[in-house]
Amino acid sequence: MSQVAPGPSEMESGTADSGKVEEEKPELPTGNSAAAIRTKDMFAKLRKAQTYEFALSSIGVDQDGKEKSERVLAAGKLIAEHAQHASEASKEKILRVLLLVVLLDSMGAFIMMPVTPRLYNYPPISATQEQLDNGLGVFADEAHAYPLGGLPAALQWGTIATQLAQAIASGLSGRLSGVIGRKNSLLIYTFGGAAAFVLAGISKDWGMYAFWAMRALIGLFAGSQPIVSSYIADMWQDSPQDVRMKKQMRPTGAILTSVLVGPLIGMLVVASGILMMPLFVGAGLELLAGVCVLMFVPANVGSKADAYRKKTDEEAPKGGE
Repeated sequence: MSQVAPGPSEMESGTADSGKVEEEKPELPTGNSAAAIRTKDMFAKLRKAQTYEFALSSIGVDQDGKEKSERVLAAGKLIAEHAQHASEASKEKILRVLLLVVLLDSMGAFIMMPVTPRLYNYPPISATQEQLDNGLGVFADEAHAYPLGGLPAALQWGTIATQLAQAIASGLSGRLSGVIGRKNSLLIYTFGGAAAFVLAGISKDWGMYAFWAMRALIGLFAGSQPIVSSYIADMWQDSPQDVRMKKQMRPTGAILTSVLVGPLIGMLVVASGILMMPLFVGAGLELLAGVCVLMFVPANVGSKADAYRKKTDEEAPKGGE
């Protein structure tokens, strides 16, 4: 069969149709119009998605590897939680050391309470020379002759002297820590407190007033409570308010515990027959607390936000540069 060549009119109509098709072909928007911006964003997201898929495939995750990527994210979350728990455990360790310091500071006023009557009352006729040498009735003459109330007042003044001196030390502790630092202040209080306990323990032959002075010296090295409170406030300053308040109440609990623990230690130790022995036990505990402060308590406990702000301030250009 012979093919009929298209006529001129048909060729013109075909050319016109192709022209219409070309005219109807959509063009990508250009310039700063809203459509252009949306198109650019779309292509940017597409490139980012392709890059993400390439990154996943490079570590062995295929395009349908949503499960694997979720496991990776879950592992990262577990690592972050573990780091947070480790940080909390470290802070709790520091807190236990700080509470031990507060407990021992407050205990110094009460540790001799079970022993005090034996020191200030006259010994019985049946007392042995060994009991007298160990301190039985050692302050009896001075206590009964005390001009400001006699024996009843003398029985109280050892505890009162310690507590008054502790109040003075607590008032000055903020200024002391501002000069030499918190950790150094705690070291002075613990090791100095151990020395004061020893001096009080050997002062029975120096007279009642010297004994009171040594008890006051124990109180002067018992002003750690404000420093401990500021430590706790710094460690949990980024925590919720209820958590921070609970932590800051812990030193109060340690002080209340000392009212029970101090006399209990005195009762247990005095069974040895040496009436001044509770003071030497207190010295040993203060020494232990000082070593714990030295080993476990950092010089400064601040939040990450404080460290970041400090670094930012240091890196910021100074005026005029």
